[in-house]
Amino acid sequence: MNGRRAFFLMLFGALALALGISVQPKPDLPPAESGQLAYPGLATQLGSAVSVEINGGGKSVTLMHQGDDASANWVVAERGGYPADARKLRSVLVALGELRLYEPRTVDPSLYARLGVNNPQAEGATSTGIVVTDRVGRIMASLIVGHRGVRARPGAPEQIYIRRTGEKNAWLAEGSLDVSPDPLAWLQRGILDIKADQIASVEIHRDGTTLSLRRGKDGKLALDTPPAGKLDDIRPIEVSQALDALTLVDVGSDALPGKPVGSVQYVTTDTQKVTVLLSQDSDHLWARLAASGVSPDKMLLLANHVFELPSWRLDEMLPKAADFLKADPKK
Repeated sequence: MNGRRAFFLMLFGALALALGISVQPKPDLPPAESGQLAYPGLATQLGSAVSVEINGGGKSVTLMHQGDDASANWVVAERGGYPADARKLRSVLVALGELRLYEPRTVDPSLYARLGVNNPQAEGATSTGIVVTDRVGRIMASLIVGHRGVRARPGAPEQIYIRRTGEKNAWLAEGSLDVSPDPLAWLQRGILDIKADQIASVEIHRDGTTLSLRRGKDGKLALDTPPAGKLDDIRPIEVSQALDALTLVDVGSDALPGKPVGSVQYVTTDTQKVTVLLSQDSDHLWARLAASGVSPDKMLLLANHVFELPSWRLDEMLPKAADFLKADPKK
């Protein structure tokens, strides 16, 4: 390659990046015709997909298939390889394979934004770009997803505007693609799920004090040393429910952020132990969890990540002694 040609190639590459033009290879596609699948053959090749990149609105997420065997998981790259919601991703890939071209709409770039199929990186764009790649780096599907179409009649198939990479034509397609470039939208939300009746004891450490609760012969969880006054029967039940369908808001892979506020240890009826260290960072509640009696994979997952929890979990996990008293109706 001579110097002049190299210079022009470099110049084209720089201009492409500046303008947000994709220079990625595109999938081999037959001439577009109404009624054909947007990506013929994709539905039978979904098992080969190993990467899904989604971008738009200043956000981006990369979902990666980690491992080669049947037990391999999809993970969110932007969240330290935390597991993705595989069921949600699978539904998107299946929908992509079933997407069918319905009607060509425009080849005029000035009209792309009206349909929501302009460059997803453009200022104010509402479009979303998707690229699906297989194990050998081949682009299986690459497109821009735009606005939903208006159904012509009740019961008609859902429709959406799309533009396939490398094509000028924007299409109205039959199908639906529920995609978001926000990494939070793809996280596997569940952390632990230990039912309330499985909690045998709880030990709470907060503000230099310790509260202990144990399940008595009557089957109820109660404080070992209750405060003076009329006790609230509901509060111990709420404490025992803290690990029931415990879900995350966000996840990180660094040190526990914010200021420590306390810790709590749960022991189950089958002697499983779960320890939760809690901290607050502004109005965000963060936790580091350790658990025994879980699978090695779950133990490693908990050890390598910190979790943002819903802020209301703080009072449920770290109640104070006074919280176990019934509220005075006169106040």
